Amino acid sequence: MVVIGVISAVSTQILFDTLTVKSKQNSLEQSTDASYVIIEQIVSSLKTAKSVNIPNANLIEIQGDALCVNYRYNLVNLSIERAQDVNPPCSPDLYLTLTRQDTKITNFNFSPPGFLPENVSILIEGESQNSLGVHPFKYQTSVVPRVSL
Repeated sequence: MVVIGVISAVSTQILFDTLTVKSKQNSLEQSTDASYVIIEQIVSSLKTAKSVNIPNANLIEIQGDALCVNYRYNLVNLSIERAQDVNPPCSPDLYLTLTRQDTKITNFNFSPPGFLPENVSILIEGESQNSLGVHPFKYQTSVVPRVSL
């Protein structure tokens, strides 16, 4: 009986550890996919930009042929938001949240600040939460805007 009890306890612990690792893996995959989609949207906009402006680390303004797109970090909701407007007047004001409800963005910024940067660095840090806990993530990339004058 003791041997069966020990085997059961060890088996239960192994099963729990496996489920925990699988849950963390799924959470990271979902946050990776969501962050990848957001970064791809920004990169796509930068590749067709007529002008790029980074007024501060939490906002980028991208102006294309017929569309202006802004991406920003909402410090209150801990989310990434996007707004768009047609050219002109190029002053979008209705921001829509891009991040999932189970994800909190702790840092989303662009660098270097200024008008028409030679390259744009994008940083997304946050945490995804599920029933087994909080799973942090961090993604960073750089892109060279193809500003066409």
